[in-house]
Amino acid sequence: MQFFTWKLWEQVNSNNDAVSTRANNAWMRNHKAYDAQLRPLLARFNKRNRRFWSGDAVDLHDGQVVRVTIGDAVNADVFADWPKSWRTRVEIEVVDRGARMHCVLRYGQVEAVDARLREGGWSDGGTVFHTWGYDELTAEGADTFRHSILFATGGELSIVFRRFSYMRRRLPAGQ
Repeated sequence: MQFFTWKLWEQVNSNNDAVSTRANNAWMRNHKAYDAQLRPLLARFNKRNRRFWSGDAVDLHDGQVVRVTIGDAVNADVFADWPKSWRTRVEIEVVDRGARMHCVLRYGQVEAVDARLREGGWSDGGTVFHTWGYDELTAEGADTFRHSILFATGGELSIVFRRFSYMRRRLPAGQ
């Protein structure tokens, strides 16, 4: 994470007013810098994906991470039909904060997956993902992007990719 770090997130939530105020000011500066670097990146996506990356399609902050899948034959059923092609993909399933939407983020043409996982932070314990905190989309190259996710545990997951899509569907009321 370049803009929204675990250390800064902890400081924003500090009980020390001076620390919290400084961190909030830094957070706002970082937010402006992040938005400035994001604008040109959005033009590289189709309209639907621009809505996702700009936060207009769904808000994943405080969402519950259901599943993270990384593999060369994601969703392949090797018992029914051996995969015809092997391509590294990543899928992340998240339920939004209000438990209204189930989202599946799909990353294709994956070049790297970096993880720094840990238990603790503000999660319920015993998990390394649990709650989606903040995320950033940055350029990794001319046609490559990096999506970095900071979890409430303090862990991070970063995916370098070229293709992206997402699916969302409404959950039944009362879930």
